[in-house]
Amino acid sequence: MMKDGDFCRSFITISKQNLINNLECIKSLVDQSTTITVCVKGNAYGHGLIEISRIICEYDKNIWLCVQSAHEGRLIREAGLANHILIISEIFEEEFETILKYNLKTFISNPRLVDQLDTFASNLNRSIDVIAHIDTGMNWQGINSGEAFDVITIINNKKNLNLIGISSHFTESEEIDSKKTKLQLDKFIKIKTKLENAKIKLQYYQISNSSALLCAPNATFNMVQPGIMMYGYGISQENIDRDNQAELNQKGTKNQTPRLKKKLNLLPVLEFHTYISQIIQVKKGDSIGYNSLFTAKRDMFVAILPVGYYDGYDVRLSNCGLVEVNEKICKVVGKVCMNLVMIDVTDANASEFQEVKLISSVGSNTAKELAKLIGTSEYEVLTRIGEGVLRREV
Repeated sequence: MMKDGDFCRSFITISKQNLINNLECIKSLVDQSTTITVCVKGNAYGHGLIEISRIICEYDKNIWLCVQSAHEGRLIREAGLANHILIISEIFEEEFETILKYNLKTFISNPRLVDQLDTFASNLNRSIDVIAHIDTGMNWQGINSGEAFDVITIINNKKNLNLIGISSHFTESEEIDSKKTKLQLDKFIKIKTKLENAKIKLQYYQISNSSALLCAPNATFNMVQPGIMMYGYGISQENIDRDNQAELNQKGTKNQTPRLKKKLNLLPVLEFHTYISQIIQVKKGDSIGYNSLFTAKRDMFVAILPVGYYDGYDVRLSNCGLVEVNEKICKVVGKVCMNLVMIDVTDANASEFQEVKLISSVGSNTAKELAKLIGTSEYEVLTRIGEGVLRREV
C-alpha cells in the first residue's frame, strides 16, 4: 500500500520513446542544417514543461525550446537545462531583467519595445539576441509587414540588440495549396530579399510550423517551429493519404510530378490516468449526479473517479466522454463535477481502486477523439490538464 505522500489520485504518463520518435519524424522533414525550435509553451501543451524539456535536452542539445514568457524560460533554466530558449510571445518591460539573467532569446513583436529593451540591456552592458516577428496576415502579434523593413533596420542598428533572424506564422498552413499561405509566404520572402539587398543578412528565417512542414515544404528556410506534431498530433495520416490521392488524381494526366506529403508515424506522448474510488449500484429510473443529467435505462454499476474539471477533464464531456477500463471503453454518465466523474462499468468487470485511462494514446479516447466529441481541438483537451496533476516519464 502506497503512503499518502507517494499516492496521486490522477497522473499523466509521458512516453519518452514516443516523444523521441516524433522528434525523429520532424528531423526527417528538414535538412540536417535546419535549426529546430520546438514549442514547450503552455506547460508543453499540457504535458509538463520541465518533464518534456528535460527529455528534449538530453536527446539533442541543439534543439531550441520555445516558451510563451520569461517565467517559463526561468523555470527551465532553474531545472538546470542549457538548450537555447526563445520567447515567442510579446514581452513586457517587467520581464527584461529575467530575460537577461537567464540568457533567454526573444521575439520582438511590438516596435514600441525596441528602444526600451536596447536601453535596458545597455545600462547593464549586455546584449540580447532577438528575432523580429512579422505579421504577414494573421492580424495578431507581430510587426506590420508594411513597416517591417524600417523597423527591422532600426533593430539591426541597435548596439545592444543582436538581431539574429526574422519570423512569421501561417494562419491556415494545414490546407495544401492554400492561397492565404502563398500570400503570406510571398510577403515574408519579399521582406527577406529586401533586407538582403540592404546588406542585412540574418542567421535565421522561420515561418514554418507543424502543418507547414507537410503542406508547405518550400517554406522551411533554415529554421522551423513545430508544436503539436511533437506531441503526436496534428494532420492525421488519413488526411495525408486523402490529400496525396487528390494530388495524384489532379497531376496524373498533366505530366507533372505530384507534390506528396510525407507519411509520418507520429505517436501520442501523453496518457491521463486515475483510479476507481468506489463502485455503486444504480437502479433503472434513478438519476446520476448534478441536475439529474443522466437517468439509468437499466440496472447498472457506476464507478466513481476522483477527478474532474478542476484537474482538466472537460465538463463538456458530461454524458459523452469515454474512458478505458480493462481495455474496454466505458462512457461517462451524468455531469462531470469539479472533483468527480461517474462512468458506466456495467459491462467492464471493473473493481474498486483499479486504474482508468481518461486519455489514451490509441483508441477511441485519445485527445483527438475526445476533442471531436465536444467540438474542440486536441490542443484544448491537452492544455486543459491541470499543472497540479503529477507527470511521470515512462
